[in-house]
Amino acid sequence: MCGCDTPQPTVVIEGAVYKHRSGKMYELLSESNKSVITTGWLPHCVTYKDLSSLEVYTRPRSEFIESFTLVSPPHSIACLYNYHLAFLHLEDTPELRKLYWASVGHTIFVDDIIQVPIVDDSKCPACTHLKALES
Repeated sequence: MCGCDTPQPTVVIEGAVYKHRSGKMYELLSESNKSVITTGWLPHCVTYKDLSSLEVYTRPRSEFIESFTLVSPPHSIACLYNYHLAFLHLEDTPELRKLYWASVGHTIFVDDIIQVPIVDDSKCPACTHLKALES
């Protein structure tokens, strides 16, 4: 462990923000070599991005867990949808919603009709976490 009082993560969450013991902030991008853990042939690794320089790094998952603490969980897809709408100056329409949710693999077919989840970003784990930190 890193020697600090903060509990270390035992699982890693793609899209979440982590703080290195140096104080720098990183976003976890992905995990790799999950299927070869039992053989020991390749180490289970994580890929993460420095949020200030945007440089991307890879290191064994076990080393990542020892050096990083979870700061913020990832944003919900509904929250990201609303962010992208605002960023691109678009208005929510049923057609755009279907395209977006289909692109992230979250569409449901009911009687051959595409159904998408209700866009409710009030339950976004990252936004809830940040609001709690602000108060």
